[in-house]
Amino acid sequence: MKVKLLFLLFIGLINSYIFYQINYIEKIKDYMDEGFHLRQTVKFYLKYYNKWNSKLTTFPGTFIINCILLRILNLFGVKLKYFQYLIFCRLTTLIISFINIIILLLFKNGNLYFILLISFLPIYYFYNFLYYTDTYSILFLILYYFLMLKNIKNNVLILLSSCLAVLMRQNNIIWINLFPLSDVIKMLKSLKFKEILNDSLNIMKKYITILIIDICFVIFFIKNGYSVVLGDKSHHEICCHLAQINHLLIFTLFFFPILNLQFFKNINKILKNKNDLVKFVLIFFLLNTILFIFNNYSYTHQFINSDNRHYVFYYFRKIYNIIQLRYAILIYCALIYSIIIINNLNLFDNEKIISFIICSFLCLVPSKLIELRYFQPVYIIFLILLNEYRDKYKNLYDIFFNLGNILQHILINIVTIYIFIHKPFINYFNNNTIGRFMY
Repeated sequence: MKVKLLFLLFIGLINSYIFYQINYIEKIKDYMDEGFHLRQTVKFYLKYYNKWNSKLTTFPGTFIINCILLRILNLFGVKLKYFQYLIFCRLTTLIISFINIIILLLFKNGNLYFILLISFLPIYYFYNFLYYTDTYSILFLILYYFLMLKNIKNNVLILLSSCLAVLMRQNNIIWINLFPLSDVIKMLKSLKFKEILNDSLNIMKKYITILIIDICFVIFFIKNGYSVVLGDKSHHEICCHLAQINHLLIFTLFFFPILNLQFFKNINKILKNKNDLVKFVLIFFLLNTILFIFNNYSYTHQFINSDNRHYVFYYFRKIYNIIQLRYAILIYCALIYSIIIINNLNLFDNEKIISFIICSFLCLVPSKLIELRYFQPVYIIFLILLNEYRDKYKNLYDIFFNLGNILQHILINIVTIYIFIHKPFINYFNNNTIGRFMY
């Protein structure tokens, strides 16, 4: 307990220092989407509820929360100026990230490796210091998963956490259905019609709160012109972007570098065992085929080529758009993941893992735009599930939850945050304005 308290104190001090650098030393103004988020929050605060910025595509949950908090400040006679609004909203985001850590500590086997790996996940950690919707979205998702994995049968809490998760980010409608879907998969394994009929009713009763949210979301989807986004629908059309899975696998090898060692660790073992070798060859060719089919459904959104402030811009320009390099990376991915799969075939016996794979697919593939932020819930939920079943999947658990991956996360965070704060540049792509690199 003392170690965990010391860790909370340590991360609180580190985060406070970074927050101070951004807001009081460098005095960085609202940057990129922050401006849209802040102005919408101020509109709600001033009771202009019918005015919506067309550039905003997410549900207004984050803005409503900050609007309520600003009104609470008013009760104590505190009134803020525009830049102070931004600092306040960034501060609430940072506090939410701290609450996220506390919830993670309550999970089964919530040791420091588990907390560190998720808390310092680069694409998540970076946005804890800016006024984006990500940290709020993750809060209600991990709260919902905590309630479900702990089997806390409180429909009010489950309804509240799942509803708020969707209110923060539309895609969370998929993630809150992971548990109902896993029960459906388990039910279908029986293949007995009478039992399936009876079990279907039981599942509906068990997840009645999720069913209510699903129905409401379907009504919204239809009334919103068969689109999940608010505002600018033209740049967020639904498509079949299978290459999103390719991008996810590529970045997983980057964010979790110990995965890359599996080839050197297991290749001798596989070559010596004829059964393992046959399985490996079959999985390798199957996975290669899948990745190359996915490659045919690859899109480069116009936002990617037009905004040099995002690291994804350089990923596409310097790596993915170079065909020979792309194919080499995809073959390498197939090699590494084939070895991981052959050593963890029992993963596919777990209905929740199968459900997770389906949810990841449904969450990523319909989006034409690739943003690393979209991978946040995929990584975090997978790590939560892997931690929950750590005894069953010890081999895979050790590959992810280790000091090497954590140190990599910390190093990436130091570099990216330092560059963001201290290395602004003249952005010729955007009317010679000051630009900063970010995910």
